[in-house]
Amino acid sequence: MNLAKEIGAKEIQCRSNSKLIVGHLTGEFQVKDDMMMQYYQKVLNLLSTLKVAKIKDIRREKNARVNLLVKLASTKNKNRYHSIIQMTVPTPSIVVGEEVMVVEENKDFWITPIIKFLKDGTCEKAEEATMKKKCVRYTLIGEELYKRSYSRPLLKYINKIKLTI
Repeated sequence: MNLAKEIGAKEIQCRSNSKLIVGHLTGEFQVKDDMMMQYYQKVLNLLSTLKVAKIKDIRREKNARVNLLVKLASTKNKNRYHSIIQMTVPTPSIVVGEEVMVVEENKDFWITPIIKFLKDGTCEKAEEATMKKKCVRYTLIGEELYKRSYSRPLLKYINKIKLTI
């Protein structure tokens, strides 16, 4: 698809023998794997630049042409197969460990009154009764907030989130 974009193609027809990949791109299947999600987003960005994009699934028994093209692409020598446009991708298309999203800490978040009440026992007079009931479910260990449970371990509240894949 990168090659099609580079040569200025406006329409593209993709054929794949992977029902899973075709299902992801057509919306039939849900993308669950993190690495696959990165490739999925990259392909969607490339497809959005095209006017027409057809994605088809080819059954194994009918993919002789695809197998031939794969074989030609993997065994290409210099100055041969001039009628086939191909591009060699030396590295993966996505970067593993790339920072995806950083969420800033919000000082006035829903846990701020809970932490304040657990630290020094103060809150607004109108909310005192509800705050006492709510704070029974939480505990502070050091500066970290944890949610209590009877049959489960303590659940740590993570205030600063930095997602990496």
